[in-house]
Amino acid sequence: MADITVLGELRAGKCTVEGTLVKPEPAKGLLQLFKSLDDELTHFIWKERTAAAPDQEFILFPDDAVFKPVTECKTGTVYVLEFKTPLKRHFYWVQDTNTQNATSFASKVNTALAVSDS
Repeated sequence: MADITVLGELRAGKCTVEGTLVKPEPAKGLLQLFKSLDDELTHFIWKERTAAAPDQEFILFPDDAVFKPVTECKTGTVYVLEFKTPLKRHFYWVQDTNTQNATSFASKVNTALAVSDS
């Protein structure tokens, strides 16, 4: 991997969407936010914790997306990375027992996106 500066990490699994239902996948995962020193861009990745390569990777641009909690979820903590144009959503369920870690990670993502916490 190229030289990077890690801005934040969070243990979280991916979710799948089936109709209006969001279901957690069982894999143990890791979300990572980093800045590449090669291209100076901010990257958001999801990978299985034991994997070397990411399963999902997005390059984040200012005001392009928001990372926020899904308040409708009552059985755990779920966040959504929601791109504005085109509207696209990626859901992640928090596997970290310390919910403050999720709040902190969300703040770092939204700071990278220049989005105020809401």
